[in-house]
Amino acid sequence: MDTILEQLCNQISQGRTCALISISKSQGSSPRDTGAVMMVKSNGTTVGTIGGGGLEAHAISVARDVISTRQARTITIRMDGTQPDLDLICGGTVELLIMPLDRREYDVMQMLLNALHERKDVMYCAIFYKQRVDHVCIDCSQQHACASTTDERDLIRHLIDYSLGHEDEQPLQGANYHMERLPHDGMLYFLGGGHVAYATEQVARVAGFTCTVLDDRPEYASKERFPFSSCSCVPEYDDLNSIVIAPNDYIVIMTRGHLYDFKCLTWALATPALYIGMMSSRRKRKIVYEKIQALGYSGIRLEHVHTPIGLPLGGKSPGEIGVSIIAQLITHRAQRRMHTSTLHDRVGIEQTNQANLGTLSCFS
Repeated sequence: MDTILEQLCNQISQGRTCALISISKSQGSSPRDTGAVMMVKSNGTTVGTIGGGGLEAHAISVARDVISTRQARTITIRMDGTQPDLDLICGGTVELLIMPLDRREYDVMQMLLNALHERKDVMYCAIFYKQRVDHVCIDCSQQHACASTTDERDLIRHLIDYSLGHEDEQPLQGANYHMERLPHDGMLYFLGGGHVAYATEQVARVAGFTCTVLDDRPEYASKERFPFSSCSCVPEYDDLNSIVIAPNDYIVIMTRGHLYDFKCLTWALATPALYIGMMSSRRKRKIVYEKIQALGYSGIRLEHVHTPIGLPLGGKSPGEIGVSIIAQLITHRAQRRMHTSTLHDRVGIEQTNQANLGTLSCFS
């Protein structure tokens, strides 16, 4: 999602209107699920995808009209063959929200992007009126909000209080709106920057993970080797306690020896990381676990460590192992998103000058 928001902020900062398309509702068999998102630029080029094919082509056509009129729209597409011009027979139904964004929304979108980069939890709200859509982004940690309008300061104050749990009643009763808490996805830490880490980091980035690579050798934790990730040399892996691990971070241990694996795993077990995995054989796992348990760590805690790491896909090459590891991480990320995202909507808006924003998970 970072790429879409970055492109969006770049476009609207230059005064160009773009359209954001999201699957707000999905039933039955469809190319992508609720929350899939893409951006359409004013010249018709796109970033992201909602599934491709006739569905996406039709959505892009409508998005270009939305850019011209600056009026948000929802469209329902039935993929059961009843719309022959689209040639869609998957069997499902999707509802798309297509929303125009321009320079007026820049500050809100930039705040969302910064929140992703800074690993903050935010609340996003869209409020629908006859002639406009107002956007609000709330930093839940600093009780700070950014809005595309300054007309409703009292409402924004109520939104902040509600997002922090200070108010029980939703501040938008009777209004047409969408409100969603957007928890950040966390950082993926590689402890070890060798051949498997090199391949796995590339797969991780394609899957949308933000990565940090740590190694005791400068040449294996360098920007030359990992140009798109953060890198840090940690001699002998002795200074790991200076790294702050959040509850939604991932730790993947693949150092060049079992002594370093032991040191890294001991550190990782004391963190609140969402996922801890260690690349090892069953024999090495037994040796490392015995040393860990001698330090007083219980078997219950060790049961949450994934080793051997990754899903059992059968591959042996660094690239194949990387795919299996990231596949396992994706399942954990998806489960966390499902359990931590909160959503509130009021529906039933006419499709004239207003739009109904459904489950817009495009910023999570």
